[in-house]
Amino acid sequence: MKTRSGKTLDESNDDKQETLSSSDNTYEEKRMNKVYYTIFISLILDLLAFTVILPLLPSLLDYYSQNDNSGL
Repeated sequence: MKTRSGKTLDESNDDKQETLSSSDNTYEEKRMNKVYYTIFISLILDLLAFTVILPLLPSLLDYYSQNDNSGL
C-alpha cells in the first residue's frame, strides 16, 4: 500500500506503525521549522545590526582620526 507521502507500507502491518511513522514525520518537520526560524531570526538581527552601525561609520572614522593618540 502506498501513502500520500509516497511511503510504501506493508498491508499485513497494523495501523499503529503508520501512525508512529507519521508522528515521527511531524516531529521532524517541527524540528526543522524551529531550525529555519532560528536561522531567519539570526539573519534579521545581523542585518539590523549592520544597518545601525554602517550609517555611523563615517562619523566614527572622523572622530577617531582626529582624537586618537594611540598611533593607529
